[in-house]
Amino acid sequence: MSQHHPYPPVEAPKPLRVPGAIAITALCLAILAIVVGFLLQVGSQQLLIRALDAPLNSRDRAGEAALAALAGLAQSALVIGALLFAGIAVICWLFRARTNLTAFGREPLTWGRGWTIGGWFIPIANLFIPLSVVGEIDTKSATAADGTRTHGRILFGLWATTWTLYLIVDRIGAAIVIVMRGTTAAELSARMPLTIGVGIVSTLLGISAAASMIALIRRIGANQDHTLTAAAHAYYQQQYPSYPAL
Repeated sequence: MSQHHPYPPVEAPKPLRVPGAIAITALCLAILAIVVGFLLQVGSQQLLIRALDAPLNSRDRAGEAALAALAGLAQSALVIGALLFAGIAVICWLFRARTNLTAFGREPLTWGRGWTIGGWFIPIANLFIPLSVVGEIDTKSATAADGTRTHGRILFGLWATTWTLYLIVDRIGAAIVIVMRGTTAAELSARMPLTIGVGIVSTLLGISAAASMIALIRRIGANQDHTLTAAAHAYYQQQYPSYPAL
């Protein structure tokens, strides 16, 4: 004899609150790391200029050069570590959000769950696959049972644009730093405005991309929570007709 249990099935979707909170925290740390990293990069270049201006084989030259190297290493470690943590947290959240869509019956979907992970690691393709994955999750999470959407695409477009530009500008900045290696103090000083300008643009784009992703995480989480709540009420009303309506 079959027996009904007063709780949803084992394969029921899970709330996004915990993975969402972790991803948001990681993104906030990434914003802080991007700002501090920019300041460290500027400081490192200024120390390098002072070192090159100092007399050859002098104690000041060696000290300034060591401090410049230390600041550069700190900047790289801070930014790479923070972005790595944020990337892992966002990917885990994306995987859970995509899994929920299958449980909600929002198929067919273009991108399977594996693409929430693998799409970030394919060269060149990682410039557009993650955008498509996030866009689809945002769209399907906001689609009601009657097929209507609960919001527009402006927020997603803002994230997609700022994230793509951040990747491009950040690589341009890295290339400039590589080109500047081995130059004189005068050459470094002449190129400092360009380096700082690119750094400011990269920093602002990174902050905008992280902030818009935080807003997307909150929006998608709220949309899926609404679906979960509606599904739970429907389940309990089916099992217990006297259960209050939503």
